Amino acid sequence: MESVAKLNRNMTILLTKIEAFGDRMKSMEEAMNFFGEQYEDMKERMTQVENVTSEVKKVNEDLMKGNSELRKEVCEMKKKIDDLEQVNLTSIIEIKGIPYTQNEELAEVITKLADKLNVPETDRQYESVYRVRPKRTDGNAEDKGLLIMKLPSYKQKKSWIGQIKVYKDLTAKDLHSSMKDSKIFINDRLTAKNSALYWLARKFGKHYGYRFVWTNDGRIFMKKDELSSTRVIRVLDADQLRKMDQQKAIQELYSL
Repeated sequence: MESVAKLNRNMTILLTKIEAFGDRMKSMEEAMNFFGEQYEDMKERMTQVENVTSEVKKVNEDLMKGNSELRKEVCEMKKKIDDLEQVNLTSIIEIKGIPYTQNEELAEVITKLADKLNVPETDRQYESVYRVRPKRTDGNAEDKGLLIMKLPSYKQKKSWIGQIKVYKDLTAKDLHSSMKDSKIFINDRLTAKNSALYWLARKFGKHYGYRFVWTNDGRIFMKKDELSSTRVIRVLDADQLRKMDQQKAIQELYSL
């Protein structure tokens, strides 16, 4: 009887432990269900976040595309405006290399220049002439200044530019013995944008061995040498020069 009682006690203990284990399993199952629900909720939220991120990314891409197109339109508009400004300068020339002198009479200077260049009488008339004053006016060699002359027609402008090509070694000293021996240049009057591009093209040409860099009716050209077979390059913008600047030598091209 004592053995039976002991067995009953052991069975009771075992059943108690089994019930406790069952409770633990039930608790674990409930915990797993809870975590499963949390995981599904988190997964759903992550999907929502991904969808929102995708939408934001698309909106950002659309904005970037629109901004790029807008920049392109602005650049095209600026180019058209600059082209129109250049057209307005069709009959205007720049005369470089004639030093500023006190109490100068520009009419006399232009007359002497026309005589030295043998400009035809029919092409000597001009509407206005003025000097862009140099920063220094002490008679130094750097004080060459710049004369701006507006002519009545495009034909007359071409006449002046054509004659300076014939007398390409003409200097200011040829106009007056008291002047410096500085070479005289006559070129198209350029817009500020084209003038800056022309300066960059000359600097680029000097570094890369282009002997000729010139303008013609507001357009800028470069050529390696005088051979007719050598390709003439028209310089359209700074981006073109940057692509050609393989040595990255023209620093000014990268600070625009």
